[in-house]
Amino acid sequence: MRDTLPANPYRYGLFVLAFAQLGVTLQALIAPRSFYDSFPLGRGWVEAYPAYNEHLIYDYGAYTLGALVALVLAGIWLDRRVVQLAIISWLVGASIHFIYHLVTIDRFGTGDAIANLTGLLLYIVLPGGLLLRSRHDTRAEDPGSTRAGAAA
Repeated sequence: MRDTLPANPYRYGLFVLAFAQLGVTLQALIAPRSFYDSFPLGRGWVEAYPAYNEHLIYDYGAYTLGALVALVLAGIWLDRRVVQLAIISWLVGASIHFIYHLVTIDRFGTGDAIANLTGLLLYIVLPGGLLLRSRHDTRAEDPGSTRAGAAA
């Protein structure tokens, strides 16, 4: 029997996380200069850092797209270990990203600094909560099991 997690909150939490990141990822892949100049919503947060480098921005988009695929597949399969692996992998990148911004936040005014760190922190808190919960959540009913079939 597979060790499957219930769809709520895992499928929905992973899909929300992936969807929230998708626009940023696509902008970096499709329009790297626009991503550099105006992310987010014309605020120019990336532009506050070193000189524009299309290759690095494209790489960012490529690697986050790979992470999004892992989150979506984990949300579809709901296998406990796959979900945990996708979340842990995401948290490694999100935590390093947050720490970098935390130590370089002086580049921004107060409002942008608060918005920047809050947004990045949400990318840690949501999946972190799911990871902690996944350790103790009970198994979801396997739709292919004889118990599930007998109940129908």
